[in-house]
Amino acid sequence: MNEVAITRHAERRAHQCGAPPALIDTVLHHADIELPIGDRRIALRLSHEKVAQLRAELGAERAERVASIVLILTDGVLATVLRAIGKPSRRYLRRRR
Repeated sequence: MNEVAITRHAERRAHQCGAPPALIDTVLHHADIELPIGDRRIALRLSHEKVAQLRAELGAERAERVASIVLILTDGVLATVLRAIGKPSRRYLRRRR
C-alpha cells in the first residue's frame, strides 16, 4: 500500500466487503475527494470524473469496483473500509463545494 498503516478492524472490513489490498491501494493513489467527517477523520473516494478516467487505464469492471470503495482514515491511519452503496454510505458520498 501507499505507506499507510492499517488497523486490524480495517483489514477485517476490507475482507468483508471484498476489497483486496491492491484495490485499497488504487483508491489511496487515485482518490480525488477528501471529506472531513469529524474527530480527525477523513473519507477518501473517487469522483465520477476520476472513475471515467480510470476506465481506460484499469478496465470498466475494476474502475467500478474502485468507485464503490470509501476509505476512512484517522490521523493518516486507515481505520475502516466500506462500500459506497445504500443509505449508510450516503454521508460519505457528498462532495464539498
